[in-house]
Amino acid sequence: MQISKRKQGPGLAWLSAVLAILIMATLALQLSVPARSTDLWWHMALGRHILDSGSLIIDHAQFSWTPATSYHVYNSWLTDIILYRVNEWLGTGGLIALRFLVYFGIVMLAWRHAARLGIAGNPLSWLIILISLTVIWVANEIKPELFSLGFMSIVVWLYYHMRTQGNQAWRLPYLYPFLLVLWINMHGAFFIASLFFACVVAGELLNARFSPDQAMPKKLRKHFLIALGLCIPALLLNPFTYELPLEIMGTLLKNEVAGYSRISAYLPTFIFNFPPHYMLDYLIAAMVLFVFLLWQKLKLRQTDWVVILSFVAYCILFIQMGRTTAYLAPVFLFAALDLLAEKERSWAWPVSLSGQIL
Repeated sequence: MQISKRKQGPGLAWLSAVLAILIMATLALQLSVPARSTDLWWHMALGRHILDSGSLIIDHAQFSWTPATSYHVYNSWLTDIILYRVNEWLGTGGLIALRFLVYFGIVMLAWRHAARLGIAGNPLSWLIILISLTVIWVANEIKPELFSLGFMSIVVWLYYHMRTQGNQAWRLPYLYPFLLVLWINMHGAFFIASLFFACVVAGELLNARFSPDQAMPKKLRKHFLIALGLCIPALLLNPFTYELPLEIMGTLLKNEVAGYSRISAYLPTFIFNFPPHYMLDYLIAAMVLFVFLLWQKLKLRQTDWVVILSFVAYCILFIQMGRTTAYLAPVFLFAALDLLAEKERSWAWPVSLSGQIL
């Protein structure tokens, strides 16, 4: 893939700077919210109990006035320990700093990817990052979901990064099984990545058939599929082995989350369309910008099915319940940057072309 390096005018440089400052202000506002989730204290209590007892079998009688079943598959056991240790060593400020590191890490991944594509100076790159941060807003609590957001961002970034490298990146897909081993031991939302992988596989097959110029090189695609196959046994590398993925899948198949109707996180997303969330408004903003960038590419007779399928799939997931909204952010973020990188002949790139680099 060729990456264009473009020369910016002073007006665009100022606009990019203003948007970058706005992004930092948005981050500061989001991350200044205190650690207010009651789930946080429960997770830290579990982490302390696991360390003190040396067992993942939690004695629930310690937290209840009546007898309680002790055995339960805790899919966030490792995160619980991390949260407890961070609070023990650094206090609440350490927990807030941990949240900042995850969010700032996502912004840095996006900035580095935009720089590699040659679009870091384009104001639309910063607008894409800003919209992504607003989409994440509802998920800025300090909970295990924070780690899932980080893992999801790495999963999506890694795919688009491989696309810029071509066949020379054939080793990178093998990072996916290692990421999955960490993720499955830190939070049960690891299954969210399976939707992205399904979109990639289907999209790459469609690209190979209808848009060969957008498809992965054959060598890279082969190693990518092998790596996905290795993700299946990676699911068993946890203290509960097969019980953990089966417990998660069983919850989904039985639709047990429907029983959480009194918990706001499991309610449809429109419930969150109030200050400061406005989740549907943020979704519409992301969709408008995405459609604009996609239309510019379609006008050049270029169709990337991975970009289209993954964005549509996670938009559908977004509207299902508040708890699944944040995972659209990394999909939109890196897909939109990828689309923007192709905009040499539209006003999406109102700058002059100064040269070509590989």
